[in-house]
Amino acid sequence: MSSVTLENPVVFGAVVTVLWTGLWTGAEAVLFDGDLVVAAVSGAVGGVAFSVVWWFLRRNRKAETA
Repeated sequence: MSSVTLENPVVFGAVVTVLWTGLWTGAEAVLFDGDLVVAAVSGAVGGVAFSVVWWFLRRNRKAETA
């Protein structure tokens, strides 16, 4: 059985997206008392965007050092 690591871009993206969604939804519920669906969608989009940029930067950095 292989171990799950954050080096895998799919696993990293899923973890980051879940974290961003939870943080945005929690902040909206506790601090702003607003629409939780919009907060969840915003968090998910932000998490995916962050994951894509992070993957792109890591890929370019590995290419420079190789």
